[in-house]
Amino acid sequence: SDRYEKKRRGGNGLKWMKMTIDEISRISKKSSAPIGGEGLLMELVATRDIVPGEEVTIDYGDRWDRAWRRHVERWEGPAPYSAEAAHVPADEMNSKGRL
Repeated sequence: SDRYEKKRRGGNGLKWMKMTIDEISRISKKSSAPIGGEGLLMELVATRDIVPGEEVTIDYGDRWDRAWRRHVERWEGPAPYSAEAAHVPADEMNSKGRL
């Protein structure tokens, strides 16, 4: 619910969006109340103005892209899922005492 989200984010999420990491850090050190999401922070700098509602993407660079492509080419995932092969009839499960 919205009430839960506000509580989890420290009351007013927009307040934190308008502050620098240093400002947030100073406030969280003074406050006795925990602030959700403390710890790992990443400050982003836009190379141009961003209009409201615009999707923001991150370019990790050519080196990361090459490493990702190499990973995908070499990765051997699990066998394709088969609902039929995974199905165990209820009477069989009951006889084994498992739910």
